[in-house]
Amino acid sequence: MAEKVVAIVGARLNSSRLPKKHLLPLAGRPLISHIFERLDNVKGISQSVLATTSDGYNLPIRDWAKEEGRDCFAFSGDVNDLVGRVDAVTQAYKADIILYVCGDCPLIEPETISRMLEAVITDDEVDIVQLLSGDSGFKNIHEGFDIYRKRFWDEMVAVAHEPFEREHIGAVYHHLKKVEPRKIAKLKEPEVFSSLEHRVSVDTPSDYRFMREVYERWSRNSDGHKIVDLTWVIEELGRDKELASINVDVRQKKIRDTSVAITILTEVGQEVGLGHLMRSLAAAGALQDYLSAKVEIIIRGEPLDLDELALVPHVWVDDFTGEFLEQKIKETEVFIFDLKKMPDDVVEHFKQSESSCKTIGIDFDAQFDDFFDLVWIPSFYVDPARISRYAAKICYGWDSYLLRRVGASQSIVADVQSLLVLTGGSDTAELGSYLPERLLSQLGSDIQHTWLKGAYASAPEVPEKEKRIDVVEAPADVLKLITEHDAIFSVYGVSFFEAIYAGKPAYTFDAVGAALPEEWEALKEHLPDFVFDSAEEALAAIATKKSNSIEALKSVTNEIRKGAQRFASEIQNRFLS
Repeated sequence: MAEKVVAIVGARLNSSRLPKKHLLPLAGRPLISHIFERLDNVKGISQSVLATTSDGYNLPIRDWAKEEGRDCFAFSGDVNDLVGRVDAVTQAYKADIILYVCGDCPLIEPETISRMLEAVITDDEVDIVQLLSGDSGFKNIHEGFDIYRKRFWDEMVAVAHEPFEREHIGAVYHHLKKVEPRKIAKLKEPEVFSSLEHRVSVDTPSDYRFMREVYERWSRNSDGHKIVDLTWVIEELGRDKELASINVDVRQKKIRDTSVAITILTEVGQEVGLGHLMRSLAAAGALQDYLSAKVEIIIRGEPLDLDELALVPHVWVDDFTGEFLEQKIKETEVFIFDLKKMPDDVVEHFKQSESSCKTIGIDFDAQFDDFFDLVWIPSFYVDPARISRYAAKICYGWDSYLLRRVGASQSIVADVQSLLVLTGGSDTAELGSYLPERLLSQLGSDIQHTWLKGAYASAPEVPEKEKRIDVVEAPADVLKLITEHDAIFSVYGVSFFEAIYAGKPAYTFDAVGAALPEEWEALKEHLPDFVFDSAEEALAAIATKKSNSIEALKSVTNEIRKGAQRFASEIQNRFLS
């Protein structure tokens, strides 16, 4: 009688770094759909089953399975007992051979798995299959699947007792060597699969952005082929360094790792704009990627629909006080504050609490230096007197900026044909009332302008029927807009530094006195061709294409790109080691 091969896909929506990741869209369909579609192309599988849990939080993924006509097993035991969950499916479906698949790996290779299954099916002595690395010295790119004969699976289950042994499939063999298989089938993979190393699992927002980009590219260029070709992905990674950089910094959690709990308090609004929230998102991404942290952002203000925010656990609140904050203090190991102004009652809450959690303040005045355990100043300049007094807890410099990952560093173009205008989330300086006319008069007719209207800003006063200025209202992907334009005209703030991060020529002036006088003078010394005292001076520089400090801009770009890693490293070394 032929042996029954059951593919068991483990998936719960409770991921600490990227909740509900299995239902995030890739090329218009949930991530989990692509995994099952790839399994449909594997030879030798008798049945494919989704293994999830019976709690209410995972009802959406059970509903997905029902709608898609996929077999689903809802485990009612301990939600963290993955071994018990998979074993329950193994027993219920009477599997002779178990193909376990992680539910966050949408690039599993059908041909590779087919060959592995054949090696087990055709030799009764084989308990597991091992893929050999190629001559390059890199490990195979494959992630997220293992094959076990039932007798060896039973032996692993019998010795898996500790929590981490129950949470990770095969840990008692692969990591602890508590049991040994009778025979291992060793298969040589084509060299292409070990020609480079790169993550192809989805654990963090950065991983998802990478996978989304892969699927979008494939959809545009696949000529109707439904399944993303893994060899094509490898070719793209070798060809396009920017694609490879999207999730290159994500740290793979080890089996005994626990995720440190970090809470970020931030805010948005008419007077605050979006800068604090954008920076908080960059901080959250750094902590997820580099530290495998469990991050939640608490946001004061009216809820907004932002694509970037949808990938990070977050809560909207009217205020930070009360039982809500008290509970968060108890649950959190590190608290990060990124606010325009620190509420007195929040300070009192922390002073009166008995929590041992560490506090980090981003971009606060010196009056709060005593309160924070770490003072993070995203600026190349800090008052020397302040540094002298609190040198041990203050971090600043060009490598202290917390910015979202944006496009590849590029050379400054000689001829600016497209200009992106960024006036801030609320256009506090009311540039929209007069700047469009000056853009048109000072820059001539050969430049196309895109005016980004912030979520809290009034519409710019663009002359009727004027086609040289396109107004884009609070777009979902500002960073993409930055990379698509030749140059950036920005008020001094986060967007200016995001443009520098992208290696774009970014021209700025301080519309509302956001910078200290000493800071502003120092900035002009660093980037004299991009920093001006008025909008008119900045526009004149764009018009004359004055850009003599290209090397200075490149140097700053290289330093700014180090900010996220430095932020995570400082927290790790100071508080978590």
